[in-house]
Amino acid sequence: KLAAIMGDQEFTRASCIAPVRLKNLDPCHEDIGRFRKALDRKGQGVRASVLTCDMSDLASVQAFAQAALAQLGHCDILVNNAGATWGAPAENFPLDAWTRVMNVNLNGVFLLSQFIARESMIPRRYGRILNIASTAGLRGPLPDTLDVVAYSASKGGLVNLTRHLSSEWG
Repeated sequence: KLAAIMGDQEFTRASCIAPVRLKNLDPCHEDIGRFRKALDRKGQGVRASVLTCDMSDLASVQAFAQAALAQLGHCDILVNNAGATWGAPAENFPLDAWTRVMNVNLNGVFLLSQFIARESMIPRRYGRILNIASTAGLRGPLPDTLDVVAYSASKGGLVNLTRHLSSEWG
């Protein structure tokens, strides 16, 4: 199977594409040689590449999607695992921080999923998208803990985006 895996190193920067079997992988090694070796434990000749993508920059998301499909040819599995947060009380939460968190955690995920599905999965009538959310998206933070209103809102949006895309795309 061919997979595009969005990583979480430095919040949004490190991403990779690889035709892999998804078992106990950490796809965001800085050293591509170590990454290839980790994937090829049984000498199966796994091909792996690392591409960077800033999920807060929607043009970067589009460029990543195009580059990933150019290298893979098609995509069977998309793993959206990039995430960002920012801490501040809701009443003082800065709009630029809100926008960045929403772009990384929700808008970028939607655009990447949309492109990969439209260009690869839907025409082939096969594909799996795994969106990594958080319990904060289901219930918000516990009292007297972190002030992460944008994170909670974005992860709640991601949960429902996943439900909707599953319903629409199957």
